[in-house]
Amino acid sequence: MKVGMKGDALIFDFQSGPARKCGDCSLCCKLLPVRELAKRGGSRCRFQRHGKGCTIYHRADKGFPPPCGLWSCVWLADPEDAGAMRRPDHAHYVVDPLPDFIVIQTEGQPDQRVNVVQVWLHPAHPDAHRDPGLRAYLALRGARDGFAALIRLNESDGWVLFPPALSPDGQWHERGSRKRPEDNDVVVSRTPMEVYR
Repeated sequence: MKVGMKGDALIFDFQSGPARKCGDCSLCCKLLPVRELAKRGGSRCRFQRHGKGCTIYHRADKGFPPPCGLWSCVWLADPEDAGAMRRPDHAHYVVDPLPDFIVIQTEGQPDQRVNVVQVWLHPAHPDAHRDPGLRAYLALRGARDGFAALIRLNESDGWVLFPPALSPDGQWHERGSRKRPEDNDVVVSRTPMEVYR
């Protein structure tokens, strides 16, 4: 599935079949939350087995949730836009094709809704978002679609990354990272899609 923008409309292309294969990668099974399994983001799925993948894959009788069967990461589903991104298990992040949004609250200003690409990081690799392939993808989405990035460690912890196209000085900016006190000028409100898969 390829996700894009046409004007203000979100376009889902279900006709594009994946040109890549998951192979041994199952990082999405660790990083993303799955409501139907009460699985939190950043924790390994109880059905995931190293070297084997999902033990209930497409087995509805065993409790396989339909969203898991429909979902694919950007690396797999959209190789044209993904460009130089590496396979998620090698890059230590998973890019979600389903967009979300944040609400920026600035004192004295009306709330501002900003669409975001969600990037789920492996907790042991919090700087994986600096990968040049990922930065190229995020720069493309910022320039073409006006999207920032929500860098997530789980459903509630993360920060916003503004690409050069969305920054007045044409530089990358992290906000709300909890790593740098000077980045506390942006409040990221939790969204209705925080546990969506």
